[in-house]
Amino acid sequence: MIISNKIAMDTIRKIGRTINAPEQRVIIGVSALLTQPVIDLTNPRADKDTKVLSASRSLGKIIAGTTSGYCVRQFCTSELSRLVQKDNVLDPTKIKERLTKIIKQMQKDNVNPKKIESYQKVLAKMTDTLDKVHLENFKKNLGSIAAIGVMLFTNFLWDAPVTKTLTNKFYNYATGKKAENANSSN
Repeated sequence: MIISNKIAMDTIRKIGRTINAPEQRVIIGVSALLTQPVIDLTNPRADKDTKVLSASRSLGKIIAGTTSGYCVRQFCTSELSRLVQKDNVLDPTKIKERLTKIIKQMQKDNVNPKKIESYQKVLAKMTDTLDKVHLENFKKNLGSIAAIGVMLFTNFLWDAPVTKTLTNKFYNYATGKKAENANSSN
C-alpha cells in the first residue's frame, strides 16, 4: 500500500519521531493483553480447561515479555544516549578532525587515490552541526539495536521463568486448582 496523502504522511512521520522503541513495546503489549486472552477463551476447538490454560499462558507471556521488553529497551536507549552525549562521539568538529587524520594517514600509506577522494568528499559535505532530530533518532536506533542483543539473554533468564510463574498463578486463580500441564513448553 502506498500512502500519497500529505496529511497522512505528515502524521505518520510525526508519530515515528515521537514514539520510541520502549513505548512501541508497551503499545504492542497492551493491544495483545486486550485481544489474545479473548481469542484463547473463545476458541471453539478447545475444551474449557485448555481455553483457560491457554489464556493464562498468553497473559503470562504478554506481561513478562512486555515488562522485560520495555525495561531493556528503555535502559539501552537511555544509557547509549547518555554515553554518546558524555563522550561527544557525534561532535561534528571531532568527526572532521578524525576524518582529516585518517585521510592524511591514507596519503602517507599510498592508499588508492579514489578511496582518498571519496573520504575527502564526505569531509567536504560535512556541516558543523548535526540535525537534532537525526541525532536523537540515531541514539534511539543505536539503543534499540543494543536492546536486541540484550534480549537474547533476557528471554531465557527472565521471560521464560516469569511466564511459567504467572501462567500457574493465573490458572490457579481462574480454576481454583493447580495447573498440571502449565509447566510444559512456554
